Amino acid sequence: MLATSFTNSNAVKSNTVKVTSKDTSNPQLSPIGDLHILWVKSAEFKNLKGKIFLIFRFLSNSLITLNIWPIKGRLRIKYYSKPTIQLNVSKQIGIAYLPGTYFANVLLFGRDIKKIKDSISVTKKSYVVFIPFIKNDQICYDIALTDDDPDQETKGLIFTDKIVTANPSPPRKYTY
Repeated sequence: MLATSFTNSNAVKSNTVKVTSKDTSNPQLSPIGDLHILWVKSAEFKNLKGKIFLIFRFLSNSLITLNIWPIKGRLRIKYYSKPTIQLNVSKQIGIAYLPGTYFANVLLFGRDIKKIKDSISVTKKSYVVFIPFIKNDQICYDIALTDDDPDQETKGLIFTDKIVTANPSPPRKYTY
């Protein structure tokens, strides 16, 4: 499965695509854009079960989001035919992805989902937010909660402390 939703005949079909230069055969594809805070309502997130992959999806030339794909099976991973949730796009945060940035599947283990669900139950916050950062040329996300509506807040969102960091997959070995 290709980690991004664009098609590129030069891309190697694997879990990771590294954008290294502008694809001149497709002028619509741009490897430069700004990262945004992504979000989902806590009630939707609480319905997730097991382990999930978050797969990048380009909404336009330079606007990306993540789709949540639940995984079934333990030893042989099977994907459902469609993503369950597409994360909503909110605030641009001043971090750009550039040529050389990896777009890899982002993995949340069952224990990470449990931590987030437990935090939702304790804090009663309305939204789960995915706050991007780049480390080792990979896009990563800290996950926190907020009561501020990510689409309406103009002064800045107030988050809980980070609950978990979504792990780019591969390599899974980085510590964040």
